Amino acid sequence: MFVTCFLNLNAQTGTQKELIQKLIKSYQNQGTFNGSVLVAQKGEPLLAEGYGYSNLELQVENTSSTKFMIGSITKIFTATTVMKLTAYLLSSCNMHQPLINCFNVVWFEFKAC
Repeated sequence: MFVTCFLNLNAQTGTQKELIQKLIKSYQNQGTFNGSVLVAQKGEPLLAEGYGYSNLELQVENTSSTKFMIGSITKIFTATTVMKLTAYLLSSCNMHQPLINCFNVVWFEFKAC
């Protein structure tokens, strides 16, 4: 699952990286988080670490580059995003036309590195 959060760390003591690590570690200690974390600030990685296990039975630890089998869970996020765009941002679009017709932008083809 991909989660985006915005944290206000200005009022806290310690470095931003330390505060984020402390927050994630607290969730891991409660047993509510296992995964990889990437936090970027102004386009530069601030933190890239793995927490917990990708395979508990074999004791394989997560790293910042652990790949996860996400299956179909992203479909609901994509559908929700499209619906929100349609409902709130794109009043001139409808669900029966291609999304590319809803944006007044030039599309580029991106190639994998």
